[in-house]
Amino acid sequence: MKIGRMMCILALAGAALCLTGCDNIQYSESSMEETTETEQVTLSPEEVSSIAEAIPTRPAESAADDTSADMTETLSTENASEPTGAANAVSPFGKAVYLGRSMDWEERFFYFTDNANGNCQSQEDGSSTAFTFVMDGKDKASFRFGTDSALTADLFWTDDNTVMLYWGNGMSETLTKVSDDTAGFRFYNNEALCSRAMEIYESKNGVRPTAADVTLGVDDTVSIRLYDEVDGHSATCEWYYVNRYTGVGTNIAGETISLGDASAVPASSAATTEPTETQAVTEPTEPTT
Repeated sequence: MKIGRMMCILALAGAALCLTGCDNIQYSESSMEETTETEQVTLSPEEVSSIAEAIPTRPAESAADDTSADMTETLSTENASEPTGAANAVSPFGKAVYLGRSMDWEERFFYFTDNANGNCQSQEDGSSTAFTFVMDGKDKASFRFGTDSALTADLFWTDDNTVMLYWGNGMSETLTKVSDDTAGFRFYNNEALCSRAMEIYESKNGVRPTAADVTLGVDDTVSIRLYDEVDGHSATCEWYYVNRYTGVGTNIAGETISLGDASAVPASSAATTEPTETQAVTEPTEPTT
């Protein structure tokens, strides 16, 4: 077709320059007017091809752009495989035995055997109850003793070995670590100590007291009073002051006495530090609000 020669060249060159940038283009109204008045010519195929080759192609995408989607997918996969939440939580109690003393002075031992299970034994009679627990951070937990309902507790640590438990039922209890050996730990419960004390007294005096009771000391000392009931009144026969873990101590006269004989029954044994078949254990539920 016929077009102005200069118009065609400028039009094609302008298209090329638009793709490569127009920073160096300068023109005036007069030059444009002169262009429109030139003669019309026909471009040869070679001229058209030469102008087309001068037009640069669009740069290819960078390697970083091509792999960005793959990199995002890889990172997402790696993050999804990392364990999170309570599955990695470590109990602040560790694997240890704690002596628990409640606000009404009752005592029991907590055997924390792992991060979720344990046993609780009474100082009074040595009875054992399996428990499970779930920590909520370090300062809150939910316990389930045997088949009882879950009981929440707020925890206030005074140091690494002592913690105050404020139970959801309004009671409070202080737990103090006494051993890291949950399998080998032993103590003599009150009933066992009283029974052995009456045996010792009878072997020395030829008469057996009718009753005995225990008073727990602020430390590991247990005070045992042996007495008879006479006309509605009690007559004290003897006092023994012994260590609850060894059974060794003194009588009221200061003489050494040992109740830690083979005939005395330790409250704790390796067999009772794990839940028994008769102790139903269920997973504790999360605290309800």
